[in-house]
Amino acid sequence: MEFSFTPGQALLRNAASDFFTRSCPITLVREAMDGKADGARRLWRNMAAAGYLGMAVPAEYGGDVQGLMEQVILCQEAGRALAPLPLAGATMVAPRLLLHLGTEEQRSAYLPAIAKGEMTMGLAMAEPDGDEPRRTSCRISLSGGACGIDGRKCFVTHAALTGGWLVVARRGA
Repeated sequence: MEFSFTPGQALLRNAASDFFTRSCPITLVREAMDGKADGARRLWRNMAAAGYLGMAVPAEYGGDVQGLMEQVILCQEAGRALAPLPLAGATMVAPRLLLHLGTEEQRSAYLPAIAKGEMTMGLAMAEPDGDEPRRTSCRISLSGGACGIDGRKCFVTHAALTGGWLVVARRGA
């Protein structure tokens, strides 16, 4: 089986490679490792301006939905640059979960903000006993329009950069 990029995918790969080469120097990565998030936040804003954050967001919510392969190409180039960003969770997983499981009110509120880089969502999935979503011990309860979560999540990657989290939890007992 032969695998090769389409012309559009090759163009995206080259553009993303150039973007990260210019926008994510090793000094930015080192700053992030030292707990300084200003450079990573600036990089995130630049990614929004370049249109990279809306690749999993449909046009009606302000994005420019691309295929999974294009999103993987972007993540690969970000990884090559060691970009200290919650890219896969915030731009691939969160939008898809909101599209398939969220209400229209949630989609309208969060998806445009994700595409514009105004909101960075993280995924709170890992628990002390593992990260298998089907085995989560974290519970959610709904009462009178209020939501409560009982449980513990750990290792929320890039928590300092995220403005909201999608929490994997089980409803009921």
